[in-house]
Amino acid sequence: MRGFCRPGFAAFSTLLAAATAGFGCDPADTDETTGSSSAETTTTVECAVNETLLADGRCQPPGLPLDMPCPPGEAPLESGTCQAAGVPPDECGDGFEADGKGGCQPILPSDKCPDGWMAIPGETQCHEVAPCGNGTWGEIPVESDTQFVDGSYQGQDSDGSQNKPWKTIQAGVDAAADGAVVAVAAGVYQENLTIPPNDPIKLWGRCPSMVTVEGVAGSNTPAIVVLADNAEVHNLGVTGNGIGAGIAGSNVLFEKVHIRDTVSVGIVVDGADLRVKRIAF
Repeated sequence: MRGFCRPGFAAFSTLLAAATAGFGCDPADTDETTGSSSAETTTTVECAVNETLLADGRCQPPGLPLDMPCPPGEAPLESGTCQAAGVPPDECGDGFEADGKGGCQPILPSDKCPDGWMAIPGETQCHEVAPCGNGTWGEIPVESDTQFVDGSYQGQDSDGSQNKPWKTIQAGVDAAADGAVVAVAAGVYQENLTIPPNDPIKLWGRCPSMVTVEGVAGSNTPAIVVLADNAEVHNLGVTGNGIGAGIAGSNVLFEKVHIRDTVSVGIVVDGADLRVKRIAF
């Protein structure tokens, strides 16, 4: 059969072509019945070099998926909308409001509260941590064995009485009997106090806005150290260049105390049992 399609054999080629129609040298495979081509046409999708062909024929560029329901940082809701990450604006707790950044912020006075004053979330006005009352000792519960302290006393004959008070709080603590009240008049007392073991006294200032214990011993020393079990500290402001208070006694009570502007932490509790009531930082 070699040479059937060579030009020199035109007549024979024509005869042979009539007998063998569709079998000759035509590269197209022609259907004998319809004469149409049986070759199927396939459309090929080509994606860019940096894209990926998806099963549905789309091209996925680098980055986020094409069918991602919400942008990053948001989650789809049943309503079909997207919720940004964070707390929904209408779900902030009592005393808080939405901050516009997916969080909540406390509702507080526009200005910082003065020393010895405070506000809790939801309050727009400052108020005293504890009332100051009237007179030198305010509303301190005075008892027969109370030791009095007034840093402004000018005499040199202090004995812990109202007329001859101690000039330092530590002097009043050292002189107090177990369970006695140490009443502290207005003033800034630059000292580091220690309530020793087995001396469960009740240290009681006129009010935190008028009485401040300012520690001066350094960054690792508390302004007030409580070693005694069942000791109490009331109505004081505490500050200084170290720790506010260090508690090592058990069942110690801090009530209406304002610890502020300490260089280190406010309170350190070392294996102790501390109760707090209306304390501010």
